[in-house]
Amino acid sequence: MGINYYFMVIGLFVLTSANTLHAKAISIQNKKYYTFTYIVSNPSLGPVTGTSVTTVHIHKNKISAINMVTGERLKEKNIPYKQILLETIMKKTGKYQIEYDSHHFPKKITLNSSSNILGQTIIIKILSYKIVNDSYVLDGQKLRKDYFKINYQKWLSLENEEYIFNYQDSKLKKSYIDGIEVSIKDNKVISLKDIYHSQFIDLSNKNKVRTINQLFNLTKRRLYDNKMNKLSVLYDIQYGYPYYIKNEKIEIFLHSLKIIKKGKK
Repeated sequence: MGINYYFMVIGLFVLTSANTLHAKAISIQNKKYYTFTYIVSNPSLGPVTGTSVTTVHIHKNKISAINMVTGERLKEKNIPYKQILLETIMKKTGKYQIEYDSHHFPKKITLNSSSNILGQTIIIKILSYKIVNDSYVLDGQKLRKDYFKINYQKWLSLENEEYIFNYQDSKLKKSYIDGIEVSIKDNKVISLKDIYHSQFIDLSNKNKVRTINQLFNLTKRRLYDNKMNKLSVLYDIQYGYPYYIKNEKIEIFLHSLKIIKKGKK
C-alpha cells in the first residue's frame, strides 16, 4: 500500500506539472499583446542571402515588424513566413516539425522540402519572446541596440584568446579572389594569408582587414550616431560576432571561424 501511495503521489505530481505547463502555454498564446524575434535560415541560399532576422509585435489582431538586419519597418505582406509563424504559435497546425521550450512555446520550426513551396529545407528559430502591455510600440533603433548588446556580450563571454577567420571586403584588391585568412591572438592580428594563392601577406598590410572587435566598434558607432538605418548587420547565432556588414561604402563578410584557444574563466 505504501508503494502504491508513492506512485500515486508521483503520478499526481507529473500530472499537475503537465497541467501547469499546458496552462502556461495557453496563457502565453492567449495574450493579445506580445513580441518575438526570430531568425530564418535557408542553407541552400547561403549565410547572407538565406538569412533574415525579424522582430514581430502582435497587438490584438494587428501585426507590425522590424527587419533587424537593416532596421527597416516591414509591411505586413513582407514579414517572412508570417502565416506559418502565426499558425504554429496559435497551435492551428501540426504539419511542420516543431520543437518547444519549457513553456511549450515554439523555439524551432523546420520546413522540410515537402512542406514548403520552395522545395528547400528552411529553419525558423524563435530567439526570444515576451508578453507586453497595450502601450508597447516597436522601436527599431532600441531593438537593434539591445540586439547588438546581446551579441556583443555573447562574444565577450567566450573570452577567445586566439582564433582564425576568413575575411572578404569589397575594398580588397581583386587579386584576393577568396579573401584573406586572418589570425588573431590577444585581439591583435598575428598573420595574414592570401587564401587563393596560399601565400602569407606582410603584416604591414594588416590595416586592409578589420578584426571582430573593430567590426563591433564600427557597428556601435553607427548605432549611437543614429546611422544604423544605413548599416545592414548579421550576427553569428552561435558566437555572436558580426559576420556580415554592409553600408553605402563597404561590404564585409566573415566566415569559417576557428577557435584556437579560449581564455581562462
